[in-house]
Amino acid sequence: MTEGIEIHLSRSAAVAAFGAAHGDPADTTGSGGYAGSAGLAGVGLEAAVAHALRAQGIERAQISLTLLDDAAIHELNAQHLGHDDVTDVIAFALWTPEDEVVVGDIYIGVEQAARQAHDEGIAVDEELLRLAIHGTLHVVGFDHPDVAAERAASPMYLEQERLLRELTSQAADGAHHGA
Repeated sequence: MTEGIEIHLSRSAAVAAFGAAHGDPADTTGSGGYAGSAGLAGVGLEAAVAHALRAQGIERAQISLTLLDDAAIHELNAQHLGHDDVTDVIAFALWTPEDEVVVGDIYIGVEQAARQAHDEGIAVDEELLRLAIHGTLHVVGFDHPDVAAERAASPMYLEQERLLRELTSQAADGAHHGA
């Protein structure tokens, strides 16, 4: 790839089944879940990743975004990070500042995202967009404190929430102008 942003979205069969069983509102394809083609106000996960990259001044990137069930993200978390639990998002930066293209892998735990959305009283789509942005910020070099109480005030969290508001606001404006 010589220019542009390339994002590849995939999901496990278990995630597709989870989406189908839970009436995935993002599934406009009938494929059974979290296809990424539509989300909160029609915003896809790919758009969230691209928005986060461009906001950081990045115009050349290759990002793989994979949606996993609890078992798969637990295994990934244990194998690569040494944490024996389920998590919401894991990101790997596969580039260095000397590289011309930002490359990274982002894994989102869909079942964990659904639990978090329920706990927060928000749509699953919103939480998935938040986690896609969160993972992208990790890929480009952001980090946050491990302590949850300190995380909400961190520059990464503030940027994540700003980008989510911006993205969903743009989508809402587009929906109003398109109506």
